[in-house]
Amino acid sequence: MRFPTALALLALLAAAPAGAQDSNPARGQRANPAAPVQGQPAAEGQARLRVRFEAAITDLQQRAAARGATREDYQRVADQITAAAQAYDGTSPAILPLRQRAAARLADIEARARAGAVEAQEFDALRDQLVDLDLEIALGRLRAAAKAQKFTRAEYQAFVDAWTARAAAAKEGNPELDAVRSRAKAALEAVAKRAQAAAAPTEEEVQALGDCVAEYRTFTAVGALEKRALEKKASQADYDDVVSAVRAASGEEIAKKVQARLAELQAAVEGGRITREQFAELRGMLVKRARAAASGG
Repeated sequence: MRFPTALALLALLAAAPAGAQDSNPARGQRANPAAPVQGQPAAEGQARLRVRFEAAITDLQQRAAARGATREDYQRVADQITAAAQAYDGTSPAILPLRQRAAARLADIEARARAGAVEAQEFDALRDQLVDLDLEIALGRLRAAAKAQKFTRAEYQAFVDAWTARAAAAKEGNPELDAVRSRAKAALEAVAKRAQAAAAPTEEEVQALGDCVAEYRTFTAVGALEKRALEKKASQADYDDVVSAVRAASGEEIAKKVQARLAELQAAVEGGRITREQFAELRGMLVKRARAAASGG
């Protein structure tokens, strides 16, 4: 079985259009028949939650825009997403908080819709959360494969596809995200080398990817909050998304510090005193923390 070379990985991890990478084997090739790692749900149909629920979210969005969405409509979509993601809770401790954030986002959308203030970008934020869930599910499967020392192309390719979709959903030109992408390329190259030798990756190698995933989610959430705050359109869910991402990446102590800083920023937003420099300070604090963690500090 051949896995992408290091040069091919650089292309795979570039911010290609969402969906550009096909998670199925190339046409004309047979899929690897190996069984999934014990204790994991089957790979077929696992992730791709955004694709699976795109029609339901679009329908809800249209109903909300027409002031025709009911409490039952919101609850039905929330229940469907929860049920689909809940099946993977055991693959990663980050799945539960991520699906809780998706549920909270839906509740926030419902509340704002009832007040007549819901906008299309709020539904886009929900779609992005499903992309994060896809990526965390793929990471969990890869981690379980490394721990069990059982590895197939399915786990590897699912992560590449999910990472590519996550990168495509993020804005280009963000230096923090660019730095994380660079580290992720190096980490995935290490996994690819193991795969080419028909060996499972080590748990340490997968953890390096996990660190990149957590940092990427954090800076993506901060970027989304900054954009909406400067437009005076930020909701509580936007602030909570940042805290949740920092908690997953850096732990409760750092999350509390960020939460306190966000409270100051929120007050500045509400008082009309917010500036880009204030968000730059927040990003700088998070970059410093990420560098310290990477160096073992």
